[in-house]
Amino acid sequence: MRPYLQSNLNPEEDIFNKNLTRARQVVECAIRIMSGKWRLLLKTIEVHPDRADDIVKCVCLLHNVIIDKDGVKDSPQQIMTTRNVGANRRFATVGENRGATKAHAIRDTLKAYFVSRANAH
Repeated sequence: MRPYLQSNLNPEEDIFNKNLTRARQVVECAIRIMSGKWRLLLKTIEVHPDRADDIVKCVCLLHNVIIDKDGVKDSPQQIMTTRNVGANRRFATVGENRGATKAHAIRDTLKAYFVSRANAH
């Protein structure tokens, strides 16, 4: 999901962007940890998409079972500081992957949710 453009952000869009960034960092961290354990995630999974979904779900399940059993060996902060910052730059390129109307509606719905949570505190 794309953040709102940084120029002329209103407070609600800023809240959304901050929550999106936080969520993206958590997901990237989890993917890095799982990719380190299961090398098949470092390349294209050359199977039918339904089968690939099952494989990724199994890896996530195994990841969570291992964390429950052994705990977390590397803290998310350590992993985030060692990440390759330039690896995901292509997702922030302006004009790339223009969103459809439905995608914008989903983003606006999430924005309203994050703003309501921020106002509740």
